[in-house]
Amino acid sequence: MSEFSKSSLSHFWGQFHFHPLPIWQTLRSYQPETFRKDLKAGLTVSALTIPQAMAYAMIAGLPPQYGLYAAIVGGFFSALFGSSNHLVCEPTNATAIVLASALLQFHDRIDPLNAVLVVTFLVGLFHLIAGLSKFGNISYYISRSVIIGYTAGAVILIASNQVHSLLGFKLPETKSFYELWSETFHALPQTNFINLTIGIFGILFMRALRQYRPLFPGVLLFLLISALLGSAYNTWNPGEHALPLVGAILPQLPHFSLPDIDLETTRWMMSSALAIALLGLLEATAISKTIAASSGQQLNTNQELIGLGVGNLATSMFGGMPISGSLTRSILNYQVGARTRMSTVYTSVIVAIAILIAGPLTRYIPVVSLAVVVIVVAAQSVSWRLIRLSVRATPPDAVVFFSTFFATLFMPLDVAIYFGVGLSLALFLHKASAPHLMEYSFTDEGNLREIDSPKKRLHAQISIIHVEGELFFGAADLFQNQIRRICEEEDIKIIILRMKNARHLDATTVMAMEQLVDFLQEHGRHLIISGISPEVSKVLKRSGLFDKISADNIFPAEANLNVSTRNALKRALNLIHQATADVRIFYDKSKASSATHEQPPDLYEI
Repeated sequence: MSEFSKSSLSHFWGQFHFHPLPIWQTLRSYQPETFRKDLKAGLTVSALTIPQAMAYAMIAGLPPQYGLYAAIVGGFFSALFGSSNHLVCEPTNATAIVLASALLQFHDRIDPLNAVLVVTFLVGLFHLIAGLSKFGNISYYISRSVIIGYTAGAVILIASNQVHSLLGFKLPETKSFYELWSETFHALPQTNFINLTIGIFGILFMRALRQYRPLFPGVLLFLLISALLGSAYNTWNPGEHALPLVGAILPQLPHFSLPDIDLETTRWMMSSALAIALLGLLEATAISKTIAASSGQQLNTNQELIGLGVGNLATSMFGGMPISGSLTRSILNYQVGARTRMSTVYTSVIVAIAILIAGPLTRYIPVVSLAVVVIVVAAQSVSWRLIRLSVRATPPDAVVFFSTFFATLFMPLDVAIYFGVGLSLALFLHKASAPHLMEYSFTDEGNLREIDSPKKRLHAQISIIHVEGELFFGAADLFQNQIRRICEEEDIKIIILRMKNARHLDATTVMAMEQLVDFLQEHGRHLIISGISPEVSKVLKRSGLFDKISADNIFPAEANLNVSTRNALKRALNLIHQATADVRIFYDKSKASSATHEQPPDLYEI
C-alpha cells in the first residue's frame, strides 16, 4: 500500500476516532515479558473457557461445539478489533438464555441450527453499526441496576433450567418460569440419586477450590473427576441405568460457511437478536469500564462495540453462537496478570488446540456435570454487594432492579431487557427534565443576586429568570409552565431569560418558547434573552424564533455574563419607558470567564 493510501486510511478512521486494527498498536511495542504474562493468562482463562463455552451452548439447546467455536472465532476477532486489554468476548450465560428462549419460542417455525447463525450475524451487524455510529455512549444513560437485576433473574432461570439435569430426569418443553417449577415438583419422585450425588459433590468441590485456590482450574478438574466417576458407574450399570453423557466433540476446527439468511428466519429472530445486541453492549461496556477503573486503561467504548461486532459476524460464518463480554473470564484475565488483548488471542488458540487433542474425550463427561458447571458459574456472576447497593442506594435504583428482575422471570427475555432499559431511560429523562429556574435581580450596589420574593425586584415590572439545566423535549412543558406562572403576575411587563447555562435546546423546546412569546405578545408583554451561547443562537435562527423575538431583544453571552444581563435590563427599561442611568454592574476582570452569583469586593464599575 502506498504512503498516500496509508495516510488517507488513517485520516479516514481518525475522523471517527477509531483504529482499523487496534491490535497492531499492541504488537508494535510487544515485549517478551508481556508475552509471558499474556500467555500465562491465556492458559488460565482457556481452562475456564472450555467447560463454560460447552455449558452455555447446552443452555441454548445447542451442541457443545457451537459454544467452543464461538469462543475460538469470536474471542479471536473481538480481541483484534476491540479496545480493552482485559475484556474477554465469548459466549455468556445471559446471551445463551435469551437465545434459548427465542429458539424455544419459534422452534416449530425455524431450523434452530441455522437460526443461531442468523441471530449471531444480526447481533454482529447491530454492534458494528452501533460502534461506527458512536452509539456506545448510550450506556451512560442506562442504569447499572438494569444489568444487575437482569443478571440476577437470568441466574435463577439458568439454575431452574438445569435442576432437572441435576436430579436426573427429563421435563417436557415449558415456556414459563411457573410451568418449569411446576413440572419439576411433579417429577421429584423420579430423582436419580447418583446424579444428585455427583451434582452435590461438584458444587461443594468447586466452591471449596474457589475459596481456597481461586486461580486453580477447578471447573476443568471437576469435569475430569466426574468423567472418571461416570465411566466407572456406566461400566457397572450399562443400558437404561447408565448416566447420560455429553457425547464426543469431533476433533476438527470451525470451517467457513455463510449462514442462510432467509427473510422468514430473520423476521422471527429480529427481536431476540436486537435484545442480545443491547445486552451485549451493556455487558461489554460495564465489564470493561469496571476493570479499567482498576487497571487505569483509557477505553474507547465505540471501538469495543466494533470489536464485538466483528467478532459476532465472524462467529456466524464459522458455526458459533452469539458472544458478549464475559464477567468471570474477563476478571480472571485481569487477576492473573494479562497485559494486552493478545491474552485473549492466545486463549482462542489454546481452545482450538484443546478441541483437536481432547475433543473426543468429552464423550465421557456426564450431562449432570455440565449442569453443575452451569449452575455454579451462573451463581458466581451474581454480586450480592452490587444487589444490596442497587436496592439501598435510591428508590429509583430499587424500582429499576426489582422491575427488571421480575420481568426477567415472568416475561420473554427479549421483552424483559427492553422493559428494564426503557424504565431506566424513563427515570433518567424524568430526572434530567427538571430545569432549575431562579429569579435574580440587581441590587442597589450593582450586584446580581438570587431573590426569594417578587418584592425584592429592583424593578417591579421586570423579572430576570436564570435558567439552569437541560432544555430538551423532556423539559419543554415544565419550563414553559414555570415561566407562564411568572408571566401571569399582573405587574410583570418583561421577562428576561438568562440562558447561558441552558443546554440542548431542541424542536420541542423551541415550540414551547414560541408559544410563550405568543402569549406575552397577546398581553402586551415582551421576552428578552441574555447570555445565549452560539449553539443556542444557531437553534433559534434555524427555527425562525430568533427573528420572531427580534435581534434587539437577544443578547449573546460575553466574558462576564452580567454584562449581557445588564444590556438586557437596559433594553427592558427602554421598552417600558424608564430611565437607564441607574443600571450599574460590577466586574471582576480576573474572573471574566465565569459568571459568579456573588461578586467579591475587589471590583470596579462598568
